[in-house]
Order: sequence, then structure tokens, then C-alpha cells
Amino acid sequence: SLKGTPNWMAPETIKNMEYSRFSDIWSLGCTIIEMATGNPPFYQFKNSMAALYNIMNCKEPPEIPDEVKVSEDCRDFIRNCMMINPRQRWNVKKLLNHSFINKKLDNRGLSKSVEKNNIINNLTQEKNPIDSVQSDKITANVKIKPNNEINHVEIKRKVKRKL
Repeated sequence: SLKGTPNWMAPETIKNMEYSRFSDIWSLGCTIIEMATGNPPFYQFKNSMAALYNIMNCKEPPEIPDEVKVSEDCRDFIRNCMMINPRQRWNVKKLLNHSFINKKLDNRGLSKSVEKNNIINNLTQEKNPIDSVQSDKITANVKIKPNNEINHVEIKRKVKRKL
């Protein structure tokens, strides 16, 4: 059986082939596209069945339109999340080492781990949370440059563990 929201479902999940961590990597790419454009991938299909059909049969992954201002690092990160073949998608370790995640944001000379913690703290303390997206399962924070380019993304997934 299929469970999930069609626009974020990986092609292999819809085809009932397999569900793996790489399916979640696809969904991460979809989330970043939605955060950058205001619409999920395949939003143009108003009918869920049409969206499922088009995702399942797509030959090329969705991309952020050229007129949306995001860095080339962001576009490359999304491409690596949204390879049609799940075995070609980057794993979490590679994605965490991608320049989109690890890019230096200032010249204060802070180590990457200290810098990441400072960024996360700054994002969570901002008075205007327009750069945050929350649901019952995921929280996503985005650091926006003055020219509206996405500079940093933090995704947290809430997991219920059974004991």
C-alpha cells in the first residue's frame, strides 16, 4: 500500500519497488524545492493521481526554475537528492559534506561545528519565523542571504520511537 503525500513521494515508492533511506533523500529534495519556490514539485497536477502518474514516469527530476534565485550549490544539492535512480542519489554522509551545507557563512574564523551551532541558534531565535517551516513530522529552517538566495538549510525530522 502507498502512504504519503504524492508530491514528495519518490518514483520507486510509487512503483512499489522499494522504500529505503534514498526515498527519504528524494523527499528532502522536494522539501527544499518547496521552500525555495513556495510550491512542491509537480504542483501543477491538481489531481493526486495525475501527480503520482507523472512522478512515476518522469525521466528527469524536477528542478528549481531559473528565475528563482538560489545558489548553484543549492541547485547541485537538489540534483544529488533527486536522481531518478535511487542508487545514484547521494547518501546522507555525502549530502552532509556538500558545500551547500558546509559553506562558510562568515569570516569570523569559527570551526564548522561551532559555526553550524551558531547558525542553528540564530535561526531558532529569530523574531520573524518566515524562514521556518514546521509540521508535525519535520521542521525546516532556512538562512536567507540579503539577495534572497538560500544560504543554509537545517532539516529536523521528528521520530516516534517504540520501546
